[in-house]
Amino acid sequence: MSALQGGITSTRHVVHTPDGTIIGEWGLRKWKKLFVERTTRRKNVHIARQTLRLLLLQQLSDSPFVTWGHTLTNFSLTETTVKLSFTVEEMERTAEADLLVGADGIHSMVRTLALKDKNTPLQYLGCMVILGICDLKSLSDIESPLLDSATVFQTVNGHVRVYVMPYDEEKIMWQLSFPYEEADAKQLRERGCDAMKDEARTRLPWHDPIPQIIEATPTSEITGYPVYDRAIFDPSLLQDVGPVTLLGDALHPMSPFKGQGANQALLDALLLARSIQVACDQNPNWREIGLRKLVLNDFEKEIVTRSASKVEDSAKAAALLHTEDVLKEGDAPRGR
Repeated sequence: MSALQGGITSTRHVVHTPDGTIIGEWGLRKWKKLFVERTTRRKNVHIARQTLRLLLLQQLSDSPFVTWGHTLTNFSLTETTVKLSFTVEEMERTAEADLLVGADGIHSMVRTLALKDKNTPLQYLGCMVILGICDLKSLSDIESPLLDSATVFQTVNGHVRVYVMPYDEEKIMWQLSFPYEEADAKQLRERGCDAMKDEARTRLPWHDPIPQIIEATPTSEITGYPVYDRAIFDPSLLQDVGPVTLLGDALHPMSPFKGQGANQALLDALLLARSIQVACDQNPNWREIGLRKLVLNDFEKEIVTRSASKVEDSAKAAALLHTEDVLKEGDAPRGR
């Protein structure tokens, strides 16, 4: 992964108070001697989701099976397949597939259609997140070691938190989070990008280069949302829906504060693909047996077991990172 095209390895992580005082620091640069002694030490790679999606898509070599602009409206089961209904440019289209996988996020339509009245409700985690992507060229007149494309930093006051990380070699991404009433969070999102940028300005009159980053971020590159998760999924809820399954946030949504949402979705997808390949290779009559029995029951149990602790830890971090506990000095990640 360290050689992943478009990926960046951060080598320094810093925690500040709003006046710029460092209260925690770790990473390869600080622990260089230890890293040299342990050359097999794992490294995290930052890569923009759009870049990763493009790299994965390119491996399909312009497959005719990838289509865009389809909005799923319903599905039904035939004897051996799933019949899908879509809206495409205000026209209705249908398709059939051996398997329907809902990888369509926290507000998954596949989940809603599959579970109906058994769908578990979203759980509000008490905070709002505002995200922005800023071009480093617009900060070229600012001299700061925090803008070296290899440093992750966060600044906290025990209530409000901003987290800044490399997005790619030319951009950085920032994440502002703070406790907020659910109704207020929904209203702020509905007011749009300009309102969220104003909120960030108001909440972050902190050390350089934070105010400059906020100002230099185009409103078109700002998004935000109230933070939700769901109760740990019960795999038995899908046992009667045939060859239909869920993965990623559609199955186990979690707060962004442990950085595990996309990672878990990728692990889910890899496990599903491998499980299908093995099962179908070993069972030429897999259609008659059914993917639900051959693959999906075990697949769903395994990913729920793996992801449950990530969901729970992410919810705990959503609370902890907005308390005074994050102000304790120490050279270790916050949110533990």
